[in-house]
Amino acid sequence: MRRLLIAVLAAFALLGPSGCSLFQDEQKDNEAKKIEKLLGEDPVFSVFLRPDVTAGQKTTIESYLGGLDGIKRVQFETRAEAYERFKDLWSDDPEFVRSVSEDALPETYRVHMTSVDAVRKVRDGTEMANIKNLPGVQDTVVACLTTDECRELLKQVPK
Repeated sequence: MRRLLIAVLAAFALLGPSGCSLFQDEQKDNEAKKIEKLLGEDPVFSVFLRPDVTAGQKTTIESYLGGLDGIKRVQFETRAEAYERFKDLWSDDPEFVRSVSEDALPETYRVHMTSVDAVRKVRDGTEMANIKNLPGVQDTVVACLTTDECRELLKQVPK
């Protein structure tokens, strides 16, 4: 359940507040175009760090990520920054925001890539397994890369 929550948070971090209304049936074609545009504007995946990650491990992780093919930039996000992003993205659900503490959100590297294809290559190749095996890495999440993947992700959200 916690992994699903993190994946959902990553999906909404990727889509931002504008992504929340993109899945109504009557507007599927326009929404699909909007989603593809949003996905293509800043293709990104997240690398969540373990609570006990060391400074040396962070340096190694950041260096590894910076060497990926198709990398645009690697952005470090503290727990406090992640929590502020979370509160902003979920501002329409104050009860949910109150149910999550800053400590529940891990330090994160947001890996911005040059294209959705570059993210897909990392996700579907050996690189993602290599990243997951780096000391200090808790998990990785690629929210969704296509409209169909985004819709499937949203179907998993408990109602």
